[in-house]
Amino acid sequence: MYNRHIRHLVTELGNRLSDKEFLKKIGLSRRSMQQLFDKDRWEVIFEKAFPVTRRFSCAEILEFCREDMEKLGNEPEEGWLSFTYKYVTHILYPDDEFSASAAPCAPSALYFLNVLQYFFDEERKVMPFDPYDDFHFLTEEEYAGFERAGEYAHFIREFRDQYIYEMMRLNREATPFETLGHIAGVHYVAMTVAQGLYAAGVPIDLALASGAAAGHDLGKFGCKPNERVPYLHYYYTNQWFTAYNMEGIGHIAANHSTWDLELDNISVESLVLIYADFRVRALRDEAGREHTKIYSLEDSYSIILSKLSDMTPEKLRRYATVYAKLRDFESFLASRGVAADLSVSAPQPAHVQAPALCTGPEAITGLRHLTFDNSLRLMDTFSTDASFQQLLEQAKSEKNLQRIRTYLRLFEEYNSYMPRHSKRMTLNFLYELLMHREGDVRQIGRASCRERV
Repeated sequence: MYNRHIRHLVTELGNRLSDKEFLKKIGLSRRSMQQLFDKDRWEVIFEKAFPVTRRFSCAEILEFCREDMEKLGNEPEEGWLSFTYKYVTHILYPDDEFSASAAPCAPSALYFLNVLQYFFDEERKVMPFDPYDDFHFLTEEEYAGFERAGEYAHFIREFRDQYIYEMMRLNREATPFETLGHIAGVHYVAMTVAQGLYAAGVPIDLALASGAAAGHDLGKFGCKPNERVPYLHYYYTNQWFTAYNMEGIGHIAANHSTWDLELDNISVESLVLIYADFRVRALRDEAGREHTKIYSLEDSYSIILSKLSDMTPEKLRRYATVYAKLRDFESFLASRGVAADLSVSAPQPAHVQAPALCTGPEAITGLRHLTFDNSLRLMDTFSTDASFQQLLEQAKSEKNLQRIRTYLRLFEEYNSYMPRHSKRMTLNFLYELLMHREGDVRQIGRASCRERV
């Protein structure tokens, strides 16, 4: 019975490697792949590798593939592990010069990546979920009802087709960095919080939150040697999402800096991502390797301050402001039954004090929570296409000049964190004002147009 199962697994792997689209990528015919893939040899390998009792290493799977890979091309000087990691980063961020030099070894790297993906899929079926090792993406049934469902489905496809998870596992072994642990940890924290808010009735797009959290640091893999990764990875993240027409998710993913909190008017998905990114920290051991852990907000703040160089009073004040805002957000989460302790999965009962019975500090906290709630609901209106279109239609049909001025000031106040498509819609509205309105409203519209252009 077990031998039959082994043969079934080997057949599955053979079918993956003989897939029409993969053969097109690797530049082989079906017959050539069948001659390359020795089922008997792979059955021997699978008998040793299965059943899965631990996570595979990329180096271990490389040894399974080495014989086949070297039939496809000679091993580069740096070794297959390092080369394949570089190769897969250039799938995300193509470079003509690298592609030309890497062409002789490309079929072997693609073969290795496909086998890695197969083994990691099998590993995922039996190993317990680890928030530092993997992602729990939403199922199609879970994300179907959200506005960004189409973008999210596209993101999931590209995540798999470009071997992004395999790239992160290779990064862990080919470099001293622990990027997978950080990105997976941020996704875990962000989705735990997002799902808690959604259960509490706060308007949040779970597809948008998941895609942005899983993709927020993809730009780190696009940074070139000697480039300042902490500064430039936002740019490269946006570049990747833009290249694959995922503007909505990319807008949140690329704007996850803590300094974005200096803008009061940001969406709940952005707040959740910044909060999660703040809490997931990596520290180096004596050997120089990074180890990632989810910390409390207070502990993360201490770690960040201890790692900052050339600290100035101004920089300290900025970080103190960021920490204060995140602490207020965590307090708001607690008021909606979302616990900061992520091990508590069920919504917690939220105690709401009657306003007449509030002490001074309780009243101030209540006002902060009310401000958060109102701001998040308003930003949902601005970031959701249907509701924003409805708001613009109301503004277009308005005849009262004072109310039109109010709409204009509202757009001016909240334009900083609007996604690009919302800004385009606002521009069209402002141009219409220039054509059909007179007086100070036209002046305001002209000034607003200049700002956005």
